[in-house]
Amino acid sequence: MHDFDIIVFAIHETKNFEVGMKKNNFKANVKDTHYTLAPINWILKLFALNCVYRKNSQLVVRWSKIQNFILIVILLIVVMIFLYGKVTTFEENENGSIKFNDLIEMTFLLNYTQYIIDLFYVFKSKHLLINYYNSYDHIDKIIGMTYYKGIRKSITYTVIINNVINVLTAIMDYLAWCLHFGCYHQTIFAIDYFFIWLTTLTIQDLTAQVIQVMYRLKTIENLLKNKYTALRISDIDPLNNFWISESRIIKKHKDLLNLTSHNQLSDVVSLRRCYLMLLEQAECVNYIYGFRIVLFSFEEIIWMVNEINIAIRVCSGILRPDFPVAYIPGITSLMRFGTLSTILLLVRYCEQTYKKNKDIVNILDLIILNGNLSTELKSSLLELRDLMLYRPITFHAADYFTINKKLLVSICSVVVTYSIILLQSMK
Repeated sequence: MHDFDIIVFAIHETKNFEVGMKKNNFKANVKDTHYTLAPINWILKLFALNCVYRKNSQLVVRWSKIQNFILIVILLIVVMIFLYGKVTTFEENENGSIKFNDLIEMTFLLNYTQYIIDLFYVFKSKHLLINYYNSYDHIDKIIGMTYYKGIRKSITYTVIINNVINVLTAIMDYLAWCLHFGCYHQTIFAIDYFFIWLTTLTIQDLTAQVIQVMYRLKTIENLLKNKYTALRISDIDPLNNFWISESRIIKKHKDLLNLTSHNQLSDVVSLRRCYLMLLEQAECVNYIYGFRIVLFSFEEIIWMVNEINIAIRVCSGILRPDFPVAYIPGITSLMRFGTLSTILLLVRYCEQTYKKNKDIVNILDLIILNGNLSTELKSSLLELRDLMLYRPITFHAADYFTINKKLLVSICSVVVTYSIILLQSMK
């Protein structure tokens, strides 16, 4: 019996090992939307800003109210400790100029408030996330998505650039001010660096979602480009699988071929349906992140005005540190503008998404104009073109403004205006 028990135990362990290997192989080989978001999700999960996990082969939502409440309380205690240290510093400070700047630097309280609002929106939208991921998977099956590695690579670069710039500029600014005020006083203000970085996580997450939409449009654009090239090279029967008649397209987009033949749907209708689903995905992104972008923009403007104000005071001699290279704190304060890379990358990918939308419309115009198409097919193409032309994908901040290049111009104009006002009041 003893030998039999050993054999049974060995068989049981072998089965567990095989199951474990299958799970690991699945995690290593699976390519889907959740896989592409892994570079940003692991950071978000540290602060409960993401609640989607993969359990075996399924996506599940995990949200613990108790754990998140404990996290909020811990950060609140930290905020109160640093706030007390700042208030104490005010009382010991006889320089009114420094006291004025210290008061402006209370932006970390706004950052903490935004973090709580971020948690609220994560909780509020958690029931939408599984459907959000599943919708992308459905779109990918229709268009034959092959850019998962490209999406993950773009998101990884975005995360690395944003966080490296944030960390390096924070360290340089911290060390520069430590040379004059001492490490104790500057450490009291170091909490600003942390909360500014914490608020940028929301923008990095939004940028990752914009990249998702951009690459789906890129896939649709490539499908249309391939077909337009085929139209110019050879004479294709318009009634015989218009979109997938080329062998190279069939090999690259097998999922598209199988799905259309199985459901007996025209390829144009399938693309139109995909675009409508992408519109819904974009609206979901706007719903989850819209108001949070408004808050971030407001806090960013206050923070930029504060940094410019400090740099002006240092360079003008009103706030002059007592060491040989006195302008270093002013320079490092301006270098903190490097954290704007977060909003710059977001605008860049939004603009690329808008451009993909326009490019698809242009390709459709060429196909309709140059292709020998049937009346029914041309009508379907015109419907797809009008849909993309009159209902373009846009990302906005709760309908207050659209995220594009004009946003950068508006932020710069507001910062310059209030910096001039502060400079005049200082004199």
